[in-house]
Amino acid sequence: MKLIILITLHCLITLFLILLVIFQQSRGAEVGAAFGGGNTLLGPGGADKVAIRITTITAIIFMISTIVLVNVFSEKFQARKVEQIESKPFSQQN
Repeated sequence: MKLIILITLHCLITLFLILLVIFQQSRGAEVGAAFGGGNTLLGPGGADKVAIRITTITAIIFMISTIVLVNVFSEKFQARKVEQIESKPFSQQN
């Protein structure tokens, strides 16, 4: 159950990070302008700074969740490997 929750959380973080990167304004093409574009609410360049900070925090959370998932899978794999070795008779282990 813990693993399913971790994988679901990781997938949600991944999708959120992808959406953040897609909808950020780039220097060449202004994708954000399609959704009502101006930065007047947060001041000049204010939305860009907030978007960069949110993207950075989300990327850090993504990296941490990836490391946690790798550790969980590694522990499960090692436990399964030990179970397989212990279940074999001694004569078949060599």
